[in-house]
Amino acid sequence: MSFPRRLRRQLATAALALVLVVAVAATGRDGAGAPDPTFSPRAARPSAACDRYASPRGSNANRGRFSAPFAGAQKLLDSLRAGQTGCLRAGTYTVGELRVHRSGRPGAPITLTSAPGERARIVTRTDFYLPSGISHITFQNLDLTNAPASRSLAGVMIQDFSSSSTWIGNDISGSARSTCMQVGSVAYGTARHTVIRANRIHDCGNPADRNQDHAIYVAQSRGATITDNVIWNAAAYAVHLYPRADATTVTHNVIDASGYGGVMFAGDRQASDNNTVAYNVITGGARYGLDFYWGGREGTGNAASHNCFHDNAAGDTDGEMAGVAVSANTDADPRYADPAAHDYRLPPGSPCLSVVGYDAAARLGF
Repeated sequence: MSFPRRLRRQLATAALALVLVVAVAATGRDGAGAPDPTFSPRAARPSAACDRYASPRGSNANRGRFSAPFAGAQKLLDSLRAGQTGCLRAGTYTVGELRVHRSGRPGAPITLTSAPGERARIVTRTDFYLPSGISHITFQNLDLTNAPASRSLAGVMIQDFSSSSTWIGNDISGSARSTCMQVGSVAYGTARHTVIRANRIHDCGNPADRNQDHAIYVAQSRGATITDNVIWNAAAYAVHLYPRADATTVTHNVIDASGYGGVMFAGDRQASDNNTVAYNVITGGARYGLDFYWGGREGTGNAASHNCFHDNAAGDTDGEMAGVAVSANTDADPRYADPAAHDYRLPPGSPCLSVVGYDAAARLGF
């Protein structure tokens, strides 16, 4: 009986894993590469979803197998082709700059993720960089942060100037030093169709930089989607739409304790147009829940509706919100489960639930 090549490879990999379970139990070593104490007889078998692996105790001389993983996150990322997934075993990976060099394709992205049932942490001394010209990249189920003591630390931790990238299920922290994410740049390229979904994004930016550091800085972007995230402790704004941040959808996020405000609509000679901010819970801002600034042409097609505001020091919105159609918003205490511990789940009786539709924080699951 003849099997398709892919199935033959999967069967061979499973057989190899069974042999290695016995070998590891006997020797305590991987046997095909560097020692890997995260591998044990009780570890999950290789998943068909993982094409290559890395482990903090692997070796870049290995071939990236489950039993012989790479050591580095950059080595793993560079080994992937369109449609492939690289899985990081549990542990911490410290990099200089983690840079994407190769694109995926529509329906076949390149994916970097934690191994099934595990959680990996990547610490950058400079930044995570997706240059213009790169497309269809996914970062999923990872803890992404920086090294505050690094002398080469970038002002923006994640710099995404690519097309059709997806950030999902990550914990993203700027360590109170850097803007966490920038989507697009007038100088470095227009980002298109970026998706930022179901992440925890926090401690972004240095408060000493006043209104310059944000959780998500959307600039020179088309069609970004920012949804189902929990965002807290942004030094300035949680989401800053400036300049030429067009057709952005900001929905079903929980935003708390921003140093300036929740969402800023802004532009100068290049306004931000056709952006929608809806069904968010926006609380505890040092200024407004929603803010605006037009240094030149006033933005058009912008709308903010069905948001639930509470305890924003200067008010729910900055006065008339010129350039933004504001409607059907509510001011009510969301009654978070435990905001001091950043547990922003809404209880069944929360008055915000009927406004925003569902409990986004409860959906994160991590």
